[in-house]
Amino acid sequence: MAAPMKTIQAAGICAIRRGDMGYQVILVHRPRYDDWGLPKGKLDGNELAPVAATREFHEETGLRVRRLGAPLGVGRYHVGDRPKVVRWWLSEVDDQTPPTPLDPGEIDRAVWLPANEALERLNHADERLILRRALATPATVPLLVVRHAKAIDRVEWVGPDPLRTLSSKGHRQANALRRLLAAYGVRELVSSSSVRCLDTFAPYASQFGLQVIALSELSEENAEADPSTIPATMCRLRDQALLADGTMAICGHRPVLPAMAAALDLPYDQLKPSDTLVAHLGADGAPVAVEHHHLSG
Repeated sequence: MAAPMKTIQAAGICAIRRGDMGYQVILVHRPRYDDWGLPKGKLDGNELAPVAATREFHEETGLRVRRLGAPLGVGRYHVGDRPKVVRWWLSEVDDQTPPTPLDPGEIDRAVWLPANEALERLNHADERLILRRALATPATVPLLVVRHAKAIDRVEWVGPDPLRTLSSKGHRQANALRRLLAAYGVRELVSSSSVRCLDTFAPYASQFGLQVIALSELSEENAEADPSTIPATMCRLRDQALLADGTMAICGHRPVLPAMAAALDLPYDQLKPSDTLVAHLGADGAPVAVEHHHLSG
């Protein structure tokens, strides 16, 4: 019996902007197929889908999204004999630069169109469904909750536990995490005051010239001594995130994360080191959608 064909994994973005006459949507044209679609492309190896979505959008339009918005669902179809899965996100684009595809052989045109015209021009029914879903989705604000990257084991560490550092694997995870944080436009970094949490955000902070705000309230030691501080701290941070211009990411510890998630009304499943929950918050602070991303390796 032949082995099942490996599924093609892809990701895309339905990008909209507000024009004088309503919403506009960016479409791209593929000369090879002579069709119009939303920007999308295949994942590169172990690349996370949100990272692939923003990368492909830039390659196909020459523009960059400010941050990913709410997920729009999954498209499934076949390319020849192979199944293909495309994960979609909504995003608003503020860039007023005319779109210019980076590889004209793959994408030769990228244009902004009024939403109604875009619906007529799209060649694929599944992408018309994604666009309709995007137009009906309310604006949200992403808030990221991250478990710190892999730390040196407690039994191997000599010294106070808050000073315990990342392992070599943890440093690799912290570096890889940068691209996921960038996809959601993170510009505010908040962390437990423990070194392993601060170091998880350090590579991203260095790349973008940001400071990591250390809060002892989110540490394991404080949570054990006074658990009531976790809900109050998380609600305060949520309210700040809703008013911020950039996305906030919060780094915490395995024993504290369930209480952190519960304070935001997030469903919680065990997070592994460097795993990330992305909560898309409505205007009232309630989660509209929640994503769970795991860095492989």
